[in-house]
Amino acid sequence: MLENKNKKLIQYYVLKCFQCGVCTGSCPVSSITPFNPRRIAYKIVRGIGGIDEIWYCLICHICEARCPSLIEFTKVVTKLREESIRARRDILNTYREMLKQFLDSGLVIKPISNEVEVYREKLKQDLDKEGFHRVLREIFMKTGFQGVGIDED
Repeated sequence: MLENKNKKLIQYYVLKCFQCGVCTGSCPVSSITPFNPRRIAYKIVRGIGGIDEIWYCLICHICEARCPSLIEFTKVVTKLREESIRARRDILNTYREMLKQFLDSGLVIKPISNEVEVYREKLKQDLDKEGFHRVLREIFMKTGFQGVGIDED
């Protein structure tokens, strides 16, 4: 799967990993995509192939900044990407999926729940003048904010 020079470099970094999960918890895309640095490290150590989720990585270096083992995970991802290109894997699948999602909804990454849609529907009901004033009064009452009147006209 990996070229010898890249294999040694990748294993050098990944074998220092003690699976604390800080990288995944810090990663801005791990909660909304299949990308999971901890799982990738595990797959590498176990020799499990098929790590296509590397293309979701933003190379933002947050995982590196927070890693207690000082693993340079973006180097691992970069080397895995190089290997994937050399092996002529279909690297465009991830990008096709993102492009389709963008063309369908205007979002690059699919929401993980429909919570936002439900909230938007509720807001539509509250956006008429009467509903807006009702919501404002509720907010003022709950926060103890007094002394500001809401015009009814």
